[in-house]
Amino acid sequence: MTGPDTMAHALDPTADPAWVLAAEGYDPLRESSVESRFAISNGFLGVRAARSVTRGARWIVPPRTYVAGLFDTIGTAPAEPGLVPAADWLNVRILLPGGPLVQHPGDVLAHTMTLDMRRGAMLAEFRPADMRGRIRTLRLVSLSQRAVGLQLIEAEIDAGGGEVILEASFEGTNHVLGVWRTQNSGKCLAMAAAATLQIDGRELPPTSLGPLKWSWNWKSCPGQVVSFERFVVVVRGDLPDTDTASAAQEKLGVVRQLGWRGALAAHEAAWADRWHCSDVELDGDAAAQQALRFATYHLNGAARRLCRCVS
Repeated sequence: MTGPDTMAHALDPTADPAWVLAAEGYDPLRESSVESRFAISNGFLGVRAARSVTRGARWIVPPRTYVAGLFDTIGTAPAEPGLVPAADWLNVRILLPGGPLVQHPGDVLAHTMTLDMRRGAMLAEFRPADMRGRIRTLRLVSLSQRAVGLQLIEAEIDAGGGEVILEASFEGTNHVLGVWRTQNSGKCLAMAAAATLQIDGRELPPTSLGPLKWSWNWKSCPGQVVSFERFVVVVRGDLPDTDTASAAQEKLGVVRQLGWRGALAAHEAAWADRWHCSDVELDGDAAAQQALRFATYHLNGAARRLCRCVS
């Protein structure tokens, strides 16, 4: 569970190795496998595990988000229905005086991705070559509020004196609310988002704010801790007159009142309840225990449970 006052504890994975899956470094030949194995899902939203902060546009695809039931016919002969990816709501870019923090995999000294199956979250940690310090991230799609996604980033800066810019946006759109409709099936999708950034615990107003786009700039100093949080709400409508935009904005207001700590606690409690119903413990074979939980984790994330278990 998270601590009451700090983001740092929320970014620590479960200590028991039987509950976590980790991948070190960057291997372009393994990226597709990592994206699948480290994916997060709650039965409505699913996000592949592509890197959100360390990627450069030339060398990796964005972490695709899929919405249950959002199908459209693909432009092939014969036309076949397929899942349509939603906009990338995890896009973050950090700019230093010399340019982007990361432009190539070689710009990262160390990188670890961790799937925390117990908490239903994907975490990452890396150390950029051009900045002394480390960056840690968490992403999840809520098991307690299935329309909600949460992204947390914490940067600890050991060097100082330079101007830093952090840009957060929805990739592929410039529309804090976006509404889309599939071309052939007529399904509607609305995404509403809110983001905040703190420097050493004090909120920093954005220097520019656009539709689904935020930007902050500040001067770094040694020992500085930068904390970023972003909520996204995704609402799908299957009928032409469905007001998905209003529903998304209403749900976003509710989760913002809850705050990231409350949202994370509710999500973790929902996963604890799910594991209480589905976990199977093995003695004497740690690898088999991890593999069994990995399979159970993805089964739990693939569909919505309709009733609570009875002890």
